[in-house]
Order: sequence, then C-alpha cells, then structure tokens
Amino acid sequence: MKLLLENWRQYLNEAFTVENYYFIITPKQNSFRIEAMSEEMHPVISKAGDKDSFLSIEKRTGENNYEVAAANSPKGSKGVGLAMYKMAIELAGKEGLSPDSYDTSSDALRIWDIILADKEIEKKVKDPYDDEMNPLNNVYYDLKKNFIRSLGEKVIFKEPEKEKEVKPETVPEPFDVERDWENLYDDDIF
Repeated sequence: MKLLLENWRQYLNEAFTVENYYFIITPKQNSFRIEAMSEEMHPVISKAGDKDSFLSIEKRTGENNYEVAAANSPKGSKGVGLAMYKMAIELAGKEGLSPDSYDTSSDALRIWDIILADKEIEKKVKDPYDDEMNPLNNVYYDLKKNFIRSLGEKVIFKEPEKEKEVKPETVPEPFDVERDWENLYDDDIF
C-alpha cells in the first residue's frame, strides 16, 4: 500500500511539458491562434477545466502591436503556457506583443514576470511615465525567431480558413415623387 501511495504521489507531481504536446498555429487577419494538442492530435483540456487549451493574439483597434486576447494553458502541464507565450511573441514579430489591456490573470502575470526577466527577449516600455519594471507596461519582441524552430515537428502551421464573402446589401432607391407617386395609388383601397 505504501508503494502504491508513493507511486501515486510521484504521478501527481509529474507534469506534462512542451515535449508532450503538439501546437497548431492558425494565422487569421490581424491575429494568430496557438492550440495545444495531444500526441494523438486531440484538443487538450485547459486549466480552466471545460475549455480547450490555446493562446490567441490579435491587433486591436488603435494599437500598433499585438495583444494577448485569451490564453488557457493545458491542465497538468509545466512550462507549456510560457512556451505558448514565447511562440506568440515570435509570431508578433517586429510589431511586438503586449499583455491583454483589458484583463490579465495572476497566472498570466507570473508568465509576464518571467518574460520581463528573459535576456533573449527585447522589451520596449509602453508608457515612459509608468514603471518600466512592470511587466504589463512593456511590448515584447523576439526578432531572432528561434523558439518555434527549436520545437521542430511539434509545431504545425495551419492554413487560415477562408472568410465567407459578405455580399453588400442593396440599398433601395429613395422615393421620387414624380416617378413613384402612381405606385402609391391603389384603386382597390378607395
């Protein structure tokens, strides 16, 4: 029984790492989505419980850089969320990536603290009147573009889905008294 409990404790302490996942990157117009997939290429449940594990970045109105729009790292993983953020910074390229300006969770803040201390990642302060050591006050750049390449076949780029063509709505001609007056008169009514 003691051996069983020790093995169970060891199993609980072991976490899945980047090597246990595949990542599908889907570019869209002004955004990227990174999805963590199992070795069988199934979506992975996130730490949030009922959601798939992913990270999405997008260019929001009025911003020159990308922002993290949403993030959910895989349940039972260690270092995978950080890896997804590093992929996102690399995908943002010369525009850079900043934290979500709407809301940042405590888990995301811990990751941004790690990224702020990373000497390989360049930083640019967003607001010079705010604390430059505040990880939420920086835009991050990885112009070396080595991280995604280092993961090799674990990263799969997916072609973006073609967006449905929206047909413009036809606008009716305005009412013209001389032309349309006769159409208003109906003998059946009077």
